Amino acid sequence: VLIPEYSYDASDHQTVHGQRVTGKAALSWEVNADNYLYTFVATGYKQGGLNIPIGFTLQKPFRSEYVTDYELGWKASAFHDHLRTQLDGYYDKYDNFQVTIGDPLLPAQSLEVNDPSPTTLYGVEGSLQAIFGQLSINANVGFERTSLGRFFANDPRIPGSAACSPLTGPATAACINLSGRRTPYAPGLTYNLSAQYVFFLKGDRTLTARTNYSHVGAQWATVFENAPLGDFLGARDLLSAQVAWGFGDWTITAYGTNLTNEHYVSNMIAQLRFAGAPRQYGIRVMRAF
Repeated sequence: VLIPEYSYDASDHQTVHGQRVTGKAALSWEVNADNYLYTFVATGYKQGGLNIPIGFTLQKPFRSEYVTDYELGWKASAFHDHLRTQLDGYYDKYDNFQVTIGDPLLPAQSLEVNDPSPTTLYGVEGSLQAIFGQLSINANVGFERTSLGRFFANDPRIPGSAACSPLTGPATAACINLSGRRTPYAPGLTYNLSAQYVFFLKGDRTLTARTNYSHVGAQWATVFENAPLGDFLGARDLLSAQVAWGFGDWTITAYGTNLTNEHYVSNMIAQLRFAGAPRQYGIRVMRAF
């Protein structure tokens, strides 16, 4: 790093190398025409890289991340294929899990570090699709738990940051023991429900009414889980609806999102908080060619 106007020269040579062969082994069983079971093990890889300097301090590179994913699932159909369901359980084990730590003084910059111990994610997901005549229903739900391995890191927002080994700490006011804490943006519960009904009118015209309700559970925006500093993001429930009138090649849709005008923080970078979209409504006109 060479900055002549400040007479600052911190030359250093950093390189990052990484390669990995990934794969997937799967086993499936078609029990009958309406039931299908499957299981698989898959591996994944995320390249490491170089951190940009923060201030005049050159940061260490971050290592590549590896994951092994174990999944078990069941797909089924009923009522002459009018109802379809999917159920899936998974367990993911990460090595060198990459963690982003924002700098409160330089929000546009962040530091990537690795959890030196295994990080785990596991959960269950379920979904269904139902079509009965003019009525369509879709629903999904997910439960997830995450846990960081043994890991210490400095919270740059707390004064007095000092030496902090990722493996040994020691734990201080700024050097936080993150063992067992949740990964950022990993709500424990999410679900979504939508319904649609099509009215057939005269002259090949249609009127389609659709509504959607979604829930995103509470979550943490950083690994430090410091609620007074704004790390906690509360649960949110969003409702939307639309009515579409179709005639010939044209479709006119009146829509509204976040109809209850819920105010919430969707994400955070350093100490910058970003609000979720407010209530919005409008009309869309589309013509097919």
